[in-house]
Formats: sequence, structure tokens, C-alpha cells
Amino acid sequence: MKTLGWHIGNTVNGDVGIEVEVEYIKAPSIFKSDTWISKGDGSLRNIGVEYVSNPLTIDTLDKSVDELITFIDKNPHIKDSPRTSVHVHVNCTKLTPIQIWNGLIYTWLMEESLMLMCSSSRKGNRFCLGVDSIPGTLKLARRAVESKILDFRLFTRNNHKYSFTAPHNLSTLGTVEFRGLQGIYDTKYITDWVRSVYLCIHSPANMFKDPTEILNYRDWE
Repeated sequence: MKTLGWHIGNTVNGDVGIEVEVEYIKAPSIFKSDTWISKGDGSLRNIGVEYVSNPLTIDTLDKSVDELITFIDKNPHIKDSPRTSVHVHVNCTKLTPIQIWNGLIYTWLMEESLMLMCSSSRKGNRFCLGVDSIPGTLKLARRAVESKILDFRLFTRNNHKYSFTAPHNLSTLGTVEFRGLQGIYDTKYITDWVRSVYLCIHSPANMFKDPTEILNYRDWE
């Protein structure tokens, strides 16, 4: 079966992309980086900035994140703002649609465990709603799998943009976005989270023939 990248005409290098939101008390110094770009974020308060990475590999993740966190720590930021978050885009363009469905079903089953890695303030947050709060998602997924309609355009931006596990970018960017992590500026915390969500999508890809095998897998008993 052909990969998602073939279907959408967009195969992305790297494993993940990261977006880190920060609220500064006063304007930060200029950040010069070959890995990150910064842009103003009007959805935040005080002086809101979002840092967006180039596509990163899992192997270079720690160095790239630490570069940003070191810079943030040198500038006057609000450490526990309830308005900021860290978003992770997991690259799926090198996977087939069946492999991606495996990853999505597995991830939805694991969402409650993933939420335990995040601040309790993120659970039920309207900007990162869990799949149990969006029942239409599972109904849509079930119909797609049973009918073998694997077109990810079923996941629309309007309905899925603010999901904890957001699949609406699959048909354009070729990524699954994870929105659950709060704004946090700790390299290990962020990289542990990134690796966890990356593995949730990629590990089941080749473990199962199709998503129905996941539901019957002996370890769920």
C-alpha cells in the first residue's frame, strides 16, 4: 500500500515538529536559531510568542529543545501560565493509511494514560478535548474502518482542531497533532512527552494487520 505522503503529494522529512507557546513579562531578546522561528501570538496575554521548530528527528530532539529552553530561561517569562501549551506534530507521511489508523486507534485507547503526563488543568480543557468528549470522532473512525474508507479528509478542521489527539492535518500536512501538554519549559519533560506521543503513533503501525486486531489484542484483556 502506498504511503500517506504519496496520496497527499507531500512527504515530510524528520519525525516531529514542535510548537512552544510562551508569555513574557517584557519583550525577550532576539532569538537566533537555525532550528526555531518565533512569531507573535495574539491569543496569549502579556507578550505572547510561539516558537515553531523545523522538522526534527528523534535523535536530535534533546539538543534542539534544550537550545530553545535555555533561551527562554534567560528571559523573563511566566512559568505557569494557564494559557500556554506545547503542541507536537507527529510526521505520518511515511506511513500507509492502515498504519496510521493503527496508530490513531491505539492512541485513543491510551489517551487517559497520556493525560496523566500532562497538567490536570489540561483535562477537559476546551482547546485539547479528549476523544471521550468528542463522541463523533469514534463513530466516524468506526465507520471508516468498517467500510475501508481510509480518506483522512473525514477529519475536518472545524470538528477536530481542538482535540487532544488532532488528526485534521493528516490530509494536508500529513501529521497528527498532540495538544495536551501545558506550557512547560523543561527539556526532559518536553522530550519525554514528544517521544511518548511519537511512539503511540509509530509503534503500532507494524504490530497489527489492521485496527480491528488492536481491539482484540490479548494485552487489553
